[in-house]
Amino acid sequence: MIGHRIEQHAKVYLYFEDGQWQVDHITFDGHPLDGLESGATPGASDCECDDPEGCQAAHDAANRVPLPTGDELLTLMNEASF
Repeated sequence: MIGHRIEQHAKVYLYFEDGQWQVDHITFDGHPLDGLESGATPGASDCECDDPEGCQAAHDAANRVPLPTGDELLTLMNEASF
């Protein structure tokens, strides 16, 4: 599935207290993070290549894997390099 990029959004819950933003404990409750919209899954139309069957396969694979937990997201962000 090289060349297929399926995107998704994840919510990180914040709250404002004592004059600053803080990460809400629910972000680290051990469950997969919530998507941008409740129950939303990435769509095959999000893939921008010219291989509809490959995009559908990538879409199906993405939908079988839950979004990361808060702890997993921290690891992904620490490992990311741009």
